[in-house]
Amino acid sequence: MGKNKNKVILRSSVSVFLAIWIFLSNLFPGLGIMLVDTAKMGLDYISLTPNSTVVKTKDVEKAMESRTSSNIFVLATDSDFARIKKNYDLRDIDKLNEYFDYVKSCADELLSAEPQGYVYDDEEDSILEAARAILERVIVLAFMWRMTGSAVYADRCKAEIFNACNFSDWHESHFLDTAELTFACSLGANWLYDYLTEAEFKQIGTAVKEKSFDVSKGKILSQNWWKWSKTNWNSVGYGGLGVGAMVFYDEYKDFAADFLAETYNNMAYNFETFTPDGVYVEGSGYWEYCTTYLTYFMSTSNNFIGTDFGLSKIDGFLKLGEFPLYVTGATTVFNYGDNKKVSVGAPSLYWFSKQTGRPDVAYYQAKESVADELSHGKGRFELGRECAVGALWYDAELLAGLDTDNLPLSVYLRSDSSQEFVAMRSAFFDRNATYAAIKGGYNYTNHGDLDIGTFVFDSMGERWAEDLGPADYGNSGYFVGIVAGGRWKVYAKRAEGQNTLVFNPNSAFEDQYPFARATFKDFKPDAENGGKAFLDMSDAYKFAGVSKATRSFELFNSRTSLRISDEFKCRQPSEVYWFMHTKADIEIIDAHHAILTINGKQMKATLSENSVGEFKVMAAESLLDGIDNRTKGSWEGLKKLAVYAGGVTSGSIEVTLVPLNNN
Repeated sequence: MGKNKNKVILRSSVSVFLAIWIFLSNLFPGLGIMLVDTAKMGLDYISLTPNSTVVKTKDVEKAMESRTSSNIFVLATDSDFARIKKNYDLRDIDKLNEYFDYVKSCADELLSAEPQGYVYDDEEDSILEAARAILERVIVLAFMWRMTGSAVYADRCKAEIFNACNFSDWHESHFLDTAELTFACSLGANWLYDYLTEAEFKQIGTAVKEKSFDVSKGKILSQNWWKWSKTNWNSVGYGGLGVGAMVFYDEYKDFAADFLAETYNNMAYNFETFTPDGVYVEGSGYWEYCTTYLTYFMSTSNNFIGTDFGLSKIDGFLKLGEFPLYVTGATTVFNYGDNKKVSVGAPSLYWFSKQTGRPDVAYYQAKESVADELSHGKGRFELGRECAVGALWYDAELLAGLDTDNLPLSVYLRSDSSQEFVAMRSAFFDRNATYAAIKGGYNYTNHGDLDIGTFVFDSMGERWAEDLGPADYGNSGYFVGIVAGGRWKVYAKRAEGQNTLVFNPNSAFEDQYPFARATFKDFKPDAENGGKAFLDMSDAYKFAGVSKATRSFELFNSRTSLRISDEFKCRQPSEVYWFMHTKADIEIIDAHHAILTINGKQMKATLSENSVGEFKVMAAESLLDGIDNRTKGSWEGLKKLAVYAGGVTSGSIEVTLVPLNNN
C-alpha cells in the first residue's frame, strides 16, 4: 500500500510540475530556451580551463633560487631607476621631460595635502576611489623620491602608506579595493626600500598580510569569487596580491609561494576574453584597467625571478597592445558597453611595444601630450601615476622604424568568449580620417549591452554615429543581468539605446535577447574602398517574432562613405525600427533623404527606394514606459535618426551616409 501511495504522489507531483511548466511556457514563450541558455552561460563561466601550463608551489620555490639581487623590482629595477634618474638630471629627452615635470607638479601639490581617508561610496558600495587615490599618491611621491633623493617626498609617501595601513580594513567585500591597496602599499614598500627601517617595512607587510593575504583565503565561491572570474576582477585581484606576495615573500614564504603558484595558474582564466586576436571583451576602458594590472604583475615577476611562467606567451596576450589602435576611431574610441568616450592611453603600451617590437603601439601612447590626456578626462593624479610609470617604461628607441602605412586599414577581430568587431578606416592617427566600426559577439558579457549590430562612424573630424557608453552605475539593478529586469531596464544598455534594429518593442522581455550570439559570416576587406562585413543578427531577435535579421556593413567610395543594409523576415506583421544616435542637427528632406550637420560639416543620409519605412527624428529615450532614460555625462543635443515601418512581414532597410564637404 505504501509503495502504491508513493507512486500516486510521484505521478501527482509530475503532473503538477508539467501543468506549471505548460502554464509558464504559454505565459512566457521561450522560457525553456532561456533556462537552457542561462545554464550554458553559467557552465561556461565556471568552466575553468586555464591556457597556461600547471605551476606548482615547488616550481615557484625553485625559481626563487635565482631571484634578482636588486632591492627594487616592482615595475622597474635599481638599474632602471638609475637610467631614468640620469635622464631626469640631463633633461635630454623631451617626452620624458614632459612626464617628469608633470609628476613633480603633482608630488609638490601633495606635500601640503592630508593623507587620503577611508571614504565609503554608497552608490558603488566600495572604497575604490579612495584606494585608487592612495595608489596614485604613492607612485607619484615614491617616484619623485627616487628621482631627487629628497626626503620630503619619501616622508610624505610614508605618511600615505601608513595611514592606509591603519585603516580598520581594506573593504574585502569589494575585492578590487583590497587589491589596489595591496599593490599601493607593496609598491611603496619596495620603491622606498632604501629609506624605510626594517621595522617600518615589516609594519607595512603586517598590514598587507592581515588586510589582504589573510582575507584572500576566504571561500572561493563566495567572498573570493574573483579567483575564478573571467573578468577584470581576476586580473586586478591576482595582479595586486601577486605583486604583494613577491614584495613580502621573505616575511610570508609559505603563503607567498602557494599564492604565486595559484596566481600563475588562475590568471589564465580571464585570458580567453582576449584570445586569439587581442580584442578585449569588456571594451576600451576596461582594457586599460585589466591590462594595467596584468603588465604590473608580468613586469614585476620577470624583474623578480626572471619568468612569468609562460603567461605572457599565451595566444592573444601580446596582441592586447594592438587593441587600442583598432578600437580607436578618428575622433575617439568605439566605446561599446560601459566605456567612456575617452582616450585608451596607458603606459602599458610602452611595455607591450618593447615585448613585440611594434613601434606603432608605443606611438599610440607617446603621441598624446599631458594636455591631451587631461582634456580626454584623465584625473590629475591618475595621470600623474601614468606619467611616472610611463617614464619608467618609455624608450625613444621604441619608436624607431615607425611606419603606419603598413597597418591594416580594415580588420576583423574576435575573442574566444564571443566578442568580435569589424573596423575599417581611411588612415590611422588622422582626426579627419573616416572610421566605421560594427560590433557582433555575445550580448551577455561583463559590462556588455544588448548591442549586436551597433556601430560608430567618424568622418571630417566629427562623430556622426554615437555610442552612449555607460549610464549611472548607481542605477538600481544596473549590474543585475536578469531577463526582464535589472540592467536591461536602463535605456543606454538596451538595443533601442544602440545603433541597431528593434522589432516589436512590446512583444518580448527585452528588445534583444540577452543570451544572443552573432558572428560575422563574411568579411571582405577592400584595399581601395574599405570592405564589407556581413553579420547574422537573427539570434538577437528570436523572441521578437523575427525569423531572420542580417546586416551588411560597407565602407565604400574610396573609404569615405558608409552603407548599412539590413534584411529581415518576421513571423507576423511587425513594427521595425532602425536607429542611429547622433549629435548632428537633422533636416528631413523627404521620406528617403536627410541632411545631418555638425559644426558646419554636412552628411547626406539616404534611405534606398526599395527600403521599408521612412526617415524620422526621434528622441534618445525609450519606446516603453518604466525604462530609466538617464545617461551618464553630457549628451546635450543627442537624438536619433530613425527609420520606422509598421505592419511588415519582411523587407530591407538600406541607409547610406555620404559626406557632402569632405576635403
